[in-house]
Amino acid sequence: MYKVVFFDVDGTLLSEIDRSIPLSTKEAIKKLIDKGIKVVVATGRPYNLCEEFKTMGIDTFISAN
Repeated sequence: MYKVVFFDVDGTLLSEIDRSIPLSTKEAIKKLIDKGIKVVVATGRPYNLCEEFKTMGIDTFISAN
C-alpha cells in the first residue's frame, strides 16, 4: 500500500506574506518523509522553479500542469 501526500506550492508550502517556507512546514515535511510517506509537489510552476523543495527531501514533482 502506498502512502502519498500531495502539496500545492503557493499559499500552501510557501507563505503568502513573504514567499518563504515556514520552519513548521519544513519540519512537517521531514516528519512525513521520516514516516515513509511519499511527498509530492503538484504545481503549475515549471520544474526548474522547484529547486527549493528538493533541499527539503522532496523528489517527486507534478509540474507545469
